[in-house]
Formats: sequence, C-alpha cells, structure tokens
Amino acid sequence: MVLTRQRWLPTTTDKGKTWRLFTLAVFIGTFMALTLQMLAFSYTKATVAQTLLAASVLLSLGIGWWLGDRVSRNVSVWSALAVAGIAMLVWLE
Repeated sequence: MVLTRQRWLPTTTDKGKTWRLFTLAVFIGTFMALTLQMLAFSYTKATVAQTLLAASVLLSLGIGWWLGDRVSRNVSVWSALAVAGIAMLVWLE
C-alpha cells in the first residue's frame, strides 16, 4: 500500500486523530490476539489451538465473502489448498 500510494486510512479533517485511533487499534488488536492465543494454548491441546489459529485466515475470508467482498479465483484455489493442508494435519495426528 505504501509503494502504490493508495489511501488505506479514511480521509478526515483531523489526521492526528485518525493516526491515534489507528495506532490504538493496532496495539489493542495485537495484545488481544496474543492474549487469546496464550489462553487457548493453556486450556486446550496445542494441536487444536494451532489448527484453529491456522484456520482463522480462512474464517475471516468466509466472513468477508458473506459481507460482500469479492473473492478471486486465486484466493479460492489457495484457500482450498490451505484447507487440505489443515485437514491433513488433523487427519494424520
């Protein structure tokens, strides 16, 4: 995004407020993700937690599609390959 100079933050009159909110969201999101991951590892088997963690990208892809985002053929093919890999990990355990 930086190299193509596309706007990826919303345009507002107060750029300082936008950057503060963006930075806050990044730090809170990272903190919550790591905290929930550690909780998952402490309360379940590591293989189950890691499988769910690996599938989270596919879950977000499905939610995006459900909300109206377009999914290209390449994304669909690579997602199917990822599902096959996750299935192999679960099946072979």
